[in-house]
Amino acid sequence: MICFDFGGSIDWTAVSAIATLLMTIATFITIIYSRKQMKEIQRQWEENNKARLAFSIISESGLFMLKIENAGNRTAYDVHINIDDEFIDKMLIADFANQLKELSEKKMVLRPGRILYYAISPIQSDKANTHTTQNGSYSHSEVNDNLNIIFKEPIIIKGSYNEHEKINECFSIDDFVGSIIIYSQTEKGLKEIGKQVKELSKTLLSVNDNLKSLTSRK
Repeated sequence: MICFDFGGSIDWTAVSAIATLLMTIATFITIIYSRKQMKEIQRQWEENNKARLAFSIISESGLFMLKIENAGNRTAYDVHINIDDEFIDKMLIADFANQLKELSEKKMVLRPGRILYYAISPIQSDKANTHTTQNGSYSHSEVNDNLNIIFKEPIIIKGSYNEHEKINECFSIDDFVGSIIIYSQTEKGLKEIGKQVKELSKTLLSVNDNLKSLTSRK
């Protein structure tokens, strides 16, 4: 049998004090770590469940449109949006320009998923047509000349919502124009209805031909 002699008795009071100190330190570290985890979880939850305004340019109904969407999961309130006058002053169509100017005078509420559209300009065209608004008419050459001016002009958007959220955007029409034309949900729906109408017309023509065939046999 092997025995170990430490040369004296163990001071259990000291050992207990050291153990208590170590447990206290471990508990303190655990509390700090848990608080950090809780703060991170709370931060992620707030990030995933807040209002989030998204701005883009789309083509719809022959127009370039500014699209404003609440892409978040909560309502955006006290929404204030201001578009830089330098871009607006270069727009050809006064009715469109005035609508963008009036944005700065509004306080809006945007529910999750709500989308607003503001016309900027007709899309460039080779056709000799005229674009008419409530307060004026504009030839295709005027529209095309103006698009050449504003196509790459920065659209600077500033504002705020939900007290502390800031809006600070800068882009151009050119940034969103490519080989793919973006259609609104309305246009997509109309295209789908058009397809269904064509299919129905084919069916009706087929039925009509069958009826004529039966009639001629009699």
